[in-house]
Amino acid sequence: MKKQYSLLAFIFILGVSFLHAQEKEMLNVTKKAKEMTDLTKKAKELSSLVGDSPVEKKTWSFGAGFQLTVSQAYSKNWVGSANPSVGGTIVGNAFAKYAHNRLAWENTLDITYGERVTFNPKPPKGIGTKMEKLSDRLDFKSKFGYKAGGNWFYGAMFTWTTQLTNGYDKDNDTLLVSSFMTPGYITLSLGMDYKREKWSWYISPIGTKLVTKVHNKFIDVDKDGVLAGKKLYASIGASTHLVFAADIHPKVNLNTKLELFYDYLGEYKQLRNLDVRFDMVWMFRITDWLSLSLTVAALYDYDVKFNCYDADGKQRYVEKYKNRVDKELVPLQTDHLQFQEFFGLTLGYSFKTPKK
Repeated sequence: MKKQYSLLAFIFILGVSFLHAQEKEMLNVTKKAKEMTDLTKKAKELSSLVGDSPVEKKTWSFGAGFQLTVSQAYSKNWVGSANPSVGGTIVGNAFAKYAHNRLAWENTLDITYGERVTFNPKPPKGIGTKMEKLSDRLDFKSKFGYKAGGNWFYGAMFTWTTQLTNGYDKDNDTLLVSSFMTPGYITLSLGMDYKREKWSWYISPIGTKLVTKVHNKFIDVDKDGVLAGKKLYASIGASTHLVFAADIHPKVNLNTKLELFYDYLGEYKQLRNLDVRFDMVWMFRITDWLSLSLTVAALYDYDVKFNCYDADGKQRYVEKYKNRVDKELVPLQTDHLQFQEFFGLTLGYSFKTPKK
């Protein structure tokens, strides 16, 4: 009997020891698994800081989009209000990107054109209408990069900006004030490009900016920084481009960019040599093809001048040459911050290949 109890006790002790060893082994496995998980997280964090690895295979990606934004305004017996109006803006964009090993090449084309019809319910005869241009812009950008390390790329950038159609004075629809390549802006620069998933920052200490004036009507006058008798103004300076694009919410997208150019050769004081362009687009998706959109654009260029008017709307003039008997008068002009804002209902379609 004692032998049986001794055998049972031995088996019990052996079982407890085995279970204890198994429990200890499981704890070690759990600890190692946790360590591996922590290492994986750290590796991902380090990868996000260092940047993506070079693309070994040659890859092209393409995409395009189309948007039609419609806006409407109406008022009656409202002090200080404008006449009722209906406007529409068409936006088209396309891109082509190439990547291979440490090389990256990005090309984008953006075209915006919009018009508005304003109704005057009390003209001299019946209901009158007036067609006004809301926006007109053609933007092409090509950026080449060679991976330096981490998220940094050695970069070169080419940009071309102008408008598609003639532009007329808002108070005189027969007075031409701009046209295709009048003005036109062309830039070419070298610098460094810092890229992340949602944003990028291009910095260039040296580059050139060309301003063109090709329409024959403006050859004999100073316009947009191009002197009379000239068709081109060239400057050398520094520039930077900051771009951010991301889904703030599953149904809210923000796309914004800031462009700065400082002219080293400018004759102006303080920040008058600095050209500024800011664009921001909010998209509030209702369905896959229907959205509410808010577009804001701000532009400052000291060389772009505007006529000055008195409080009663009368245009102001100054003497072209001082201390002369024959006093020739010319319009008084000054620089302004240019600002645009559109809010409306947008129909849109876009695609890209490959989809990922």
